[in-house]
Amino acid sequence: MTSYAVDPATGALAPLNTVGTGGTEPAHCEVHSSGRHLLVANYGDGRLAVLPIQHDGSLGDPTDVVAPVGAVGPGMASGAPPGSFAWSGHDGSHAHMIASDPGGRYVLSTDLGLDAVFVWTLDPDRGTLRPAPAPSFPAASVGGGPRHFVFHPNGHMLYVVHEEASQIGVYRFDPATAAVALLQVVGTLPDGFAGSSFASSITISRDGRHVYSGNRLHNSIAILSVDAGGALRLVATEWTRGDYPNQVTLSPSGAFLFACNRRSDQVTTFRVDASSGMLNFTGQYLAVGSPNMIGFA
Repeated sequence: MTSYAVDPATGALAPLNTVGTGGTEPAHCEVHSSGRHLLVANYGDGRLAVLPIQHDGSLGDPTDVVAPVGAVGPGMASGAPPGSFAWSGHDGSHAHMIASDPGGRYVLSTDLGLDAVFVWTLDPDRGTLRPAPAPSFPAASVGGGPRHFVFHPNGHMLYVVHEEASQIGVYRFDPATAAVALLQVVGTLPDGFAGSSFASSITISRDGRHVYSGNRLHNSIAILSVDAGGALRLVATEWTRGDYPNQVTLSPSGAFLFACNRRSDQVTTFRVDASSGMLNFTGQYLAVGSPNMIGFA
């Protein structure tokens, strides 16, 4: 894992240092809400690491590395579309994402291979992870393969994308205890779709009224509305104008959505209708080799 200093005037990057992540194939990292630790999910062996952030922004060696424990999930997702062969990682532990809840009290990590979401507490002084009182909860549907998640701005709703089932699990989340209750499972593909597709990432509008998720192979962005109780309804799917959207994400203002089309080597841009949540392609293609993810400073 490499840290960089950012020139605020030009945006130029200067490397600070590189440290190991305590595992193999790091897939996702996120700064804890305290700003003192970097959380890392290693996809290859499923290990989760905590790296201290030094005063100059450089990274220290891991203060903790933990391995989630559980049974490997089934090879095929029970909730997948008919004719699906979307199998990708039920051969061992594969951590896909790690991030803290909005209050910073708990840390959640998804494990596609173990078919579960794990919940941890972080000791901010020691930089260590320990299982929360309710240490995990299963995939919303058997074999679904939890991948990415996002919290509603109110901090009481949690949305988890399931890669192999092309579904989103909707959970009520208790910020005090991290207890969850599954309220709904909704698909990200149009009614009548048959075949293979892999759901990728998920993002939510700042007002909490719309959720967006990527569909790889179907090459679309699922547009879902959020009702007053936090439940989702699939409104439409929008073609990404590219191949294999590994991530879809909103700009900080919420005015634009970007799709990282990994196999067609470009990022496509959409203008967001704030009222309806619908997407309008801007006609802009940004050529990037195998784009995987966009972040904003």
